[in-house]
Amino acid sequence: MVSDCNDDEVDAVLLAILQPGPAEDGAETKRPRAVLAAQCLAEEPNVSEDTATEVLQRFLALIDNNAGQGEIQSNLETAALEVWQSIWNETLRTCLLEAFCDSSETAATNVAPTVRKVVHSV
Repeated sequence: MVSDCNDDEVDAVLLAILQPGPAEDGAETKRPRAVLAAQCLAEEPNVSEDTATEVLQRFLALIDNNAGQGEIQSNLETAALEVWQSIWNETLRTCLLEAFCDSSETAATNVAPTVRKVVHSV
């Protein structure tokens, strides 16, 4: 999808996917939008490092205490694994580490199981 865009459009398209439209309820659509943007990123489009980082930071901000438990089953966990297996592995690794280190204790506790699950699933 995004990987089919012209190189000069990829950043804008990914950022548009992240941003809820004016008629949308952002609370309801931010998770599916962030997951879709991460899945698009995993397709390895020619996107800037800054845009990839923004996509991943917003994606990882959605991890809650239900993520990382048991088998990979949520769309968030599946998307994280897809990105982990892409050229954006190092960027994801950096964003995960930052999310873990810069978060409150609760948020860090939420991120840790997802990190473990993604790393051990490869």
